[in-house]
Amino acid sequence: DRPDLIHYFSKYSPVGCRDEKTLMIFRKYGIESYLMGCISLCLPHRKTEPSDYKVFLVDTSEELEKYIPNEIKSHSEYLSHAIKYREYPITEEEDDRLKGIAKKILRKYSEEASLVVTSRLHAAVPCITMGIPVIFASNNIDFRFGWLDKYIKLYAYEDYGSIDWNQKPLNIEHEKSLIVSYIKNSIA
Repeated sequence: DRPDLIHYFSKYSPVGCRDEKTLMIFRKYGIESYLMGCISLCLPHRKTEPSDYKVFLVDTSEELEKYIPNEIKSHSEYLSHAIKYREYPITEEEDDRLKGIAKKILRKYSEEASLVVTSRLHAAVPCITMGIPVIFASNNIDFRFGWLDKYIKLYAYEDYGSIDWNQKPLNIEHEKSLIVSYIKNSIA
């Protein structure tokens, strides 16, 4: 228990929480809060659809490999969000480099992805918000994903055999506007 933190967060409430576990902790201490998910849910929708069918397999597990249909494999490219730091603690230059890599990856998804299959929260969420169909499959699903299941099915290892490989893009513009409204009201 940290009374100073409880006072601090109460002073700036309502607080947007990324996951349900954090939301429950804040509410336990009487801090007005709401489930927001990740701020990357507010990225803009992509302007155009890709002309070619391309699937990105982003940090997918070896166990998933045998379940991926050949039609998807034949149009796929493997990517990773695991980028090694060149400097730690992170300097301003290193931070700029990492942000540049993230922007390139997001641009690649926006311009080229017809489908993204991933185990990464920060691949799934930006793609959902950009209007890209997403399949989330991970051997390790924990509390951090406790809000993502409101948007898409989360496939754990034991579910790989029942994955629906024909995902459609989601329209979450209403949810985006609510999140932006909460943020604007909290800083006004």
